[in-house]
This record gives sequence, structure tokens and C-alpha cells, in this order.
Amino acid sequence: MMIMMMLLTMITHERKMKKKNTTTSEKMILVLCSSSRFLICWGSSGPLGTLGVQEGEAPLQSFRDFTVRIVVVVVVEVEVVVVVVVVVVVVVVVVVVVLVVVVVVVVVVVVVVVVVVVVVVVVVVVVVVVVVVVVVVVVVVEVVVVVVVVVVVVVVVVVVVVVVVVVVVVVVVEVVVVVVVEVVVLIVVVVLVVVVVVVVVVVVAVVLVVVVVVVVVVVVVVVVVVVVVVVVVVVEVVVVIVVVVEVVVVVVVVVVVVVVVVVVVVVVVVVVVVVVVVVVVVVVVVVVVIVVVVVVVVVVVEVVVVVVVVVVVI
Repeated sequence: MMIMMMLLTMITHERKMKKKNTTTSEKMILVLCSSSRFLICWGSSGPLGTLGVQEGEAPLQSFRDFTVRIVVVVVVEVEVVVVVVVVVVVVVVVVVVVLVVVVVVVVVVVVVVVVVVVVVVVVVVVVVVVVVVVVVVVVVVEVVVVVVVVVVVVVVVVVVVVVVVVVVVVVVVEVVVVVVVEVVVLIVVVVLVVVVVVVVVVVVAVVLVVVVVVVVVVVVVVVVVVVVVVVVVVVEVVVVIVVVVEVVVVVVVVVVVVVVVVVVVVVVVVVVVVVVVVVVVVVVVVVVVIVVVVVVVVVVVEVVVVVVVVVVVI
């Protein structure tokens, strides 16, 4: 833009000065002085007299001094443009890096949450399955115990019935024997006195044996019933103990799973924070290095340009 303004101004002045005897250096000075981009003022001595950029500076004594000043102004403007470009590039890079870091952190957090939810669901399903299996086993054991008790009761009832039948048979036999003996005794009292005595003794012995057998059977039945009741009570106590132990085991497993999940979540959060801090530090270091390199390159280029211009002018 500045070069176009200078060219247009030069063409205009060239047309105005065709009738004057003005040197090329004076024409260039007139063109540059007419541009508002340079703070050059006229003095009383003309174009090559007192040309000052700021108040208090020494006047320009030659076209070479004027050229050096113009080069310095151009270099300053180039430096401003380069610094603005570098700042814009750095800001864009920082924004892009921050956006990338935020996206990565969000993705990691989502993945961690999904993993934690899946683990909790699996643990809950396993616990429910274990509880169902335990309940089914307990119910089956209780059913078996009830069946055993029923069988024992049936056996006891059968034994009692058998005992009653035996007693009835013995009583009937005793009655029949007594009747027969009485008839025989009535018929042959004298002849069968000895036989009657013997029969009576035998009957008494048989009765005693039968009574003893009945008592023994009753005692055995009572003992069996007591043993069965004790066994049933013991089995019920064992079942209750097993259920309590299973409940305690389930509670312990749930507590352990919750503790493990909390520890895993804390570790993952710490790792994510450390990764974010490391990435931010690396990005800041890279940005600082880029800015330093760009500034060094700009300064070197400016020095080279100034040296080349001064050498060319000299």
C-alpha cells in the first residue's frame, strides 16, 4: 500500500516538474516528503536542508542520510507486521492445543465412566446370581429335610401299628388259650391238673416275654423319635448358620467391590490430571521455543537487511 502511494505521488510530481530543472534525488525527496507515512518536514534550506523526523534530531545533510532513515522506518514497520503475525499464529496454536486437550480429557472421562458402569453392573449381576443359587440350595435342603422327617414319621407310625397288631394277636391268642384250657380243665380236671399248671406257667412266661418285647419296642420307637427330632433341630440350626454365613460373605464381597471401584476411579482421575498437566507444560514450552526462534529469525533478518541496505547505499 505504501509503495503504491509513493508511485502515484511520484508520477504526479514528475508531471508537475517536467518544466523545472530538478535533480532525481530532489524529486525522490519531494515524493517521500509528500507522503503522510513519513514524518519529514521542510526547512528553510529546501529539500536537502533541515529535514528532521522528530524535534531535536540533527538535520539531513545528504541523500544517503535520508535513505538510511527511510530504511529504518521500513524495517520498523516490517518488524511490527512480523510480530503481529507471530502473535496471531501463537494464539491460534494455543487455542487448537487447548481444544485438543479438552477433547482428549472428555473422551477419557467418558471411557472411564462407561468402564465403571459396566464393572458395577457385572458385579451386581454376579451377586444376584450367587444369592439366587444360595436361596435355591437352602430351599432344596429344607425340602429334603421335610421329606426325611415325613418318612421317619411314617416309619414310626408303621412300627406302632405293627406293635398294636402284635399285642392284639397276643391278647386274642391268650383269650383263646384260656378258654380252651378252661374247657379242657373242666373236661379233664383231674387228668390234666399237671398239664394245666404247665400250660399256665408257659402262658405266663409267654406273656412276660411279650410284655418285655412290647416295652423294648416302645423304648426303641421313643429313642428313634427323639433322635429324629434332634437331627431335624440340628439340621435347621446348620441351615440357619449357613444362611447367616452366606449373607456375611455377600456383604463382604459387595464392600470389597465398592472399595476396588473407588480406588480404580481415583487412580484413573489422578492419571488423567497428570497427563493433562504434562500436555499443557509441553505445549507452553513448545510455544515459547517457537516464539523465541521466530523473534531471533526476525532480528537476524532485520540486521541483515539493514546491513545490506547500508552497504548498497554506501
